[in-house]
Formats: sequence, structure tokens, C-alpha cells
Amino acid sequence: MNKTRWLTLLLLISLGINLLLAGTYAGWVMSRGKMLHIPPEFGWMIKEMKSEATREEIHPLLTKHNKQMRPIRREIGIAQRNFNKLLVEPELDEEAMAESLRRLRDASSQYQVEMHKMMLQILSTLNVEERNKISHYLQKHSKEKRRGGKGRDNRQEHREKRQSGNDVKIP
Repeated sequence: MNKTRWLTLLLLISLGINLLLAGTYAGWVMSRGKMLHIPPEFGWMIKEMKSEATREEIHPLLTKHNKQMRPIRREIGIAQRNFNKLLVEPELDEEAMAESLRRLRDASSQYQVEMHKMMLQILSTLNVEERNKISHYLQKHSKEKRRGGKGRDNRQEHREKRQSGNDVKIP
């Protein structure tokens, strides 16, 4: 091929790549308003909801929730960092540590209260079938947590540990 054909081919490839990138960006910008940001605390619950209509219905609730939770999360982080800083000080300041732990406890408590309020709002928008799915999910995962993991192998391993622990002789 001569120079002009190579140049034309490169120009067409470049144009194609640019159009692809521009289209991808335009699609992303246009769909941004429709994207559903799921707070990590509710990701497990939202995954159990298969209905796109339900997800779109709770989108405004989740957006509002995220704005309300931001300062509480920030307070938890500040209190945790403050406690960590006090923990490594050469001189232990029990009063300051107690105050830091109180702040952490208060912020955590407020966080949990807000989480429960949000969960009630979300659950009130769900139908019986979706609430049943969430109930099954919670039951399944609480059993796994108590067992320390998933699967038959893990149960067998825990059973062996318990049995071996019973064989210890105390002098």
C-alpha cells in the first residue's frame, strides 16, 4: 500500500476510536442521573431485590440516607482516630481515652439508630416476596456467622476442633 492509503486507514481507525470514546462518555454522563448508588450497609439487601422498579423507588431514600449518614460516619472516623492516637501516647490519659470512647460509642449508636430507620423505610416499600427473600438471606447468613464460615468442610473442621478440645487432660 502507498502512503496515502496507510494515512487514510490510520485516520479512519483514529476516528473510530474517538467516536467510541466520545459515545461511551456521553452515555455515562446521560445515565449518571439514573444510576443507583447503593450504600454499603444496604448492598446485601438491595442485591436480594430483583425488581428494577423497587430499586428505582428506593433510590431517593438511599440518596437522602447517604447525605444524613456522612457526618455520622465522619464523627465515627474522628473518634476512632483520636482513640488510636491516645492509645500510643507514652503517658496513658484515662480521662481523654474514656471521652474518646464515649464519643465513638455515641456516634456508633446514632449510626445504628439511623440505619434502623432507613431499613424500616426500605422494608415498608417492599412486597411480601421481597421481604421473605431478605428474611431468608438474614437467616442463612446468621447461621453461617455462628458456624464461622460456609460449607460442610468448615462444619466438619469445627466439629473436630470441639472434639479435640474435649480430650485435653488437666493435671
